[in-house]
Amino acid sequence: PHGRWICVTPVGAGGEGGANVGAVGALIKVHQKGSKTVRRDVTAPSIAQDEGAKRCTGLASNADVDVEVCWPRRGGGCETFAGLASGQSVVLHEGSGGV
Repeated sequence: PHGRWICVTPVGAGGEGGANVGAVGALIKVHQKGSKTVRRDVTAPSIAQDEGAKRCTGLASNADVDVEVCWPRRGGGCETFAGLASGQSVVLHEGSGGV
């Protein structure tokens, strides 16, 4: 079925107080109304992995999703990127989502 997936690439702000640019150590939670929350951890890429921090997941329907990224930085901090359309790949930059 068309649109029953989403791919997320988190990008940390880097520098003092920001998450590492590759977002290694981030926790991604994908929420879709009426279905289970899907969790994805961002790990360091391997030689066989050419997508870096990109994490893809199947969805229960083609409805919009909310994605929560908990950034790997001192003091923690999570952001929610609400109302993302399914069936796409998105790049989520630290500091550009909601709280």
